[in-house]
Amino acid sequence: MRVRRSYAVAGLAIVGFALTLSYAFLQLMSIHRELGNYTGENMLWNVTQAEREARKLASHMLLPEELRDDDAILLQLDILISRLSLLKDNPQYDYLTGLDGSTQPLDGLIGNLSGLDRGRMTDPAFGLELYDRISSSFDELVRLSNKVMLAQRDEGGEQRDHQLQTLYLVMISISGILAAGGFMAWQLLANLRALDKANTALNEHTHLLEETVEERTAALRTALENERLTNAIYKNFLTTVSHQFRTPITIIDMIAQRFIRRSHDITPAVLTERSQRIRHAVQRLTLIIDSTISNDTLNEQGLPLKREVFDLRQLVRSVCADHRELHPLRPVEVVLPDRAMQFEGDAILIEQILTNFLSNAEKYSPAGQPISVVLERQGEFCICAVSDRGIGIPAAERARIFDRFYRAANVAHLSGTGLGLSLSQTLARLHGGDIHCESIDPGGTRFILKLPGSDLHHARQPQGG
Repeated sequence: MRVRRSYAVAGLAIVGFALTLSYAFLQLMSIHRELGNYTGENMLWNVTQAEREARKLASHMLLPEELRDDDAILLQLDILISRLSLLKDNPQYDYLTGLDGSTQPLDGLIGNLSGLDRGRMTDPAFGLELYDRISSSFDELVRLSNKVMLAQRDEGGEQRDHQLQTLYLVMISISGILAAGGFMAWQLLANLRALDKANTALNEHTHLLEETVEERTAALRTALENERLTNAIYKNFLTTVSHQFRTPITIIDMIAQRFIRRSHDITPAVLTERSQRIRHAVQRLTLIIDSTISNDTLNEQGLPLKREVFDLRQLVRSVCADHRELHPLRPVEVVLPDRAMQFEGDAILIEQILTNFLSNAEKYSPAGQPISVVLERQGEFCICAVSDRGIGIPAAERARIFDRFYRAANVAHLSGTGLGLSLSQTLARLHGGDIHCESIDPGGTRFILKLPGSDLHHARQPQGG
């Protein structure tokens, strides 16, 4: 009777500690959700971006008449208004007004900057007046930034306190469960002397139980591994599709902005040409959707691969034309074969590789420096090289630039995710090819896409425009 009472007490203790541990795990899940909330950081980014664009616009107002660029001023005004529109939308608006306890300061700030007259912005006679109006908002933007930073600091302190409390609960619960389990183990060992006659049957039962546990554990491990693999495929798939969507959407947005800003200069011929480019971008989006709509098309790396025969030369020309459309001030020197270069593969994925190369060259090159694109046949391979005269890649880090999420130290101050080159290498290898990079003297980088060729022509000639 005493033994049963001891077991009951120990069992109740374990149940109590298990409930405490369950509560602690629920708190850990709450902490996990809090750590994934980037609302404060997003608010700080929105306010600082609005302040930066306001300061840029104000600096334009102080330029002499001969240095003023009306298009640049209006573009800067559009950028500022777009940043302000983010502050007016939820949840940004509710978050910022909640810090002040009133909507009046934020509404006054947005109204002051959003009400700028586009006609007066390009008139030098109103430069100082507009500068004073814009600069009067600097202090309010700085105040908002400081409030957001202070709010983030307070939230971080509360999260740390919450985490410490939860860790204490976990430690106490685990210690209690171990102590109660140790007590029960001691009780079991003390009673083994009275159970010698049942030892054989108990051993057989224990052996059978262990086999059952091992079988179920192995099945559970297999299920968990399958779930991890499925999640990895899904994440890789989403990353690929998001990269493929970005370029055609950007082209459509750029053309739409030009229609809005220069509607009075658009001729029927220009309208037709721009509309065709929009249709081409939409067709590219449609192809991407068609190639990824079915899970049956996913391969072991989670990437859709739709093989077809296409002209690699025409694809390179089209990608370069799109880049010129997005970056009209950047010279792009293109050298292509004088005949079609047929290739069998997924045109959308090959286009994504070249787009990533050109985007990196644009991002890391000084203004005015040209980008060189060369497509040629070398033996049994198709080679496409994209060269820039930018900041280059440190030799010590060159071997790691294709790692997922890795970024070189000399570009840490620039925006980016570290996914583009890793994704490009994966797409190239799906086609049986590869990519690599090399340095250019005196400065710059050359990225080379190497694909298995077929019966292709290798003569080439320079291509303008």
